[in-house]
Amino acid sequence: MLQDVFLLVRRRASVFDSSKGSVRSLLVQMCYQRAFSRRRDLARRNFYSDRDVNGNTVVASCCSSLPPYHEGLEARVGRATLKKALEDLSTEQRETIRLCFFEGYTLEEIAERLGLSYGNVRHHYYRGLAKLRKHVASE
Repeated sequence: MLQDVFLLVRRRASVFDSSKGSVRSLLVQMCYQRAFSRRRDLARRNFYSDRDVNGNTVVASCCSSLPPYHEGLEARVGRATLKKALEDLSTEQRETIRLCFFEGYTLEEIAERLGLSYGNVRHHYYRGLAKLRKHVASE
């Protein structure tokens, strides 16, 4: 990852604008973004699994990325309400939200995968989230 950040700094050095911030803040931001992207990519590829190198099952840690069921959306609003909320979404909105939240794709990757423009995917994402929020708020 360090090498990735160095190469990124080298490629992006010409666009640095000192009026927008210091070099230090730029480096911190670049490192944070690369680390976050790398973790997301590894999670999408199931790099973090419940098995060790020898294939033995490992006890799940208390810091799992998924909340316990009783803290999840389905438990909070009910299965019927969640199903109704998802049915309220258009096909594009439902697919965009599924790919983003359950498959871990970025909006750019979703646009490429679905053959849509980034703007359209972004529109489906935010409109879908707004519809879901309305259902959750009304319950």
